[in-house]
Amino acid sequence: MKACPFCAEQIQDAAIKCRFCGSELAATSISASAPSKLQRFRLLTESDARLLPAGAAIELEAGGRLTPRVEELLASRQITVRRLDPLPPAKDAFEDVRELAVQGKKIAAIKLLRDKTGWGLKEAKDFVEGVPGTPVNRLSQPLGKRQGLGLLAVGIGFLMTLASSGTIGYGMLMMWLGLGFAMPGSAVVRWGGGFIVTGILAIVGISIGGTSPTASGRPGNTGTATSSSQITDTECRKTLRCWGEKHNANAAVRCRRPVERLAKNNFEWTDGILEPKFSRYRWKNEERGEITYIGDKIKYQNGFGAWTFYVYECDLDASGQTVLDVRASPGRLPE
Repeated sequence: MKACPFCAEQIQDAAIKCRFCGSELAATSISASAPSKLQRFRLLTESDARLLPAGAAIELEAGGRLTPRVEELLASRQITVRRLDPLPPAKDAFEDVRELAVQGKKIAAIKLLRDKTGWGLKEAKDFVEGVPGTPVNRLSQPLGKRQGLGLLAVGIGFLMTLASSGTIGYGMLMMWLGLGFAMPGSAVVRWGGGFIVTGILAIVGISIGGTSPTASGRPGNTGTATSSSQITDTECRKTLRCWGEKHNANAAVRCRRPVERLAKNNFEWTDGILEPKFSRYRWKNEERGEITYIGDKIKYQNGFGAWTFYVYECDLDASGQTVLDVRASPGRLPE
């Protein structure tokens, strides 16, 4: 007689099936004479577990799993399971650094990483910015072809505002187009914001370059002229360029309405936002300090609906506050 390895009941030595529990004994490969080497399993089924002798020991390969039912069966039969799983992976030493980087806290992540490793600033910065999921700082990225060309156009446009009054309009257009391509954001932000920035840059360029109308009806640059704000009125009045610059802004304001009233029908100004209405001036009466301002930035409409450019002149008194006379004739000023 022998004991059934599954239910421990006494059965015949030649039995191939237990009459008590119904377990097959012919497939049993584990016996008292089995070698002492432990059996190794990767997947242990419930049937395999029943074939194991009570109190035995087995090995479970790395990655092997036991169902709750099999674990319960092994425990009831006092079968020891030796797991061959590798050691659990060590905790990532940089996990907290990565978490800070993904949250967008780059400075804190770089500081923590340098404290942990003693790395330099460049190495720590490169590591943090290389963490997957880290928010991208667009300003730190290399410029694309479109942005590069846009900034080039802005630079050229700015230089044009420094050159002369005749190129201010073209310079502003180039700066606006360049900013529209170079700035980030939506189309509204790029073109609307570019328009505002263009105005600011144009003011700065005009201020630096000293661009102003020319005297005596001849083109020229006033970069070498003495600023009218740095000398007295008496001294300034001795020079046409100084006196003309001093009252040019007043002329644009005081003469505008009288020039518009010369139109028999409709009129249209063609000057830009920062473009002067008067590009030339000359003495009307040098002794009294009266100046005639000249411009060609207006179109008058005739009775047939056609538009014609006109050259207009405005005589301003020495105070720059009173308009003495205005007149206009068809044509454009020579370049």
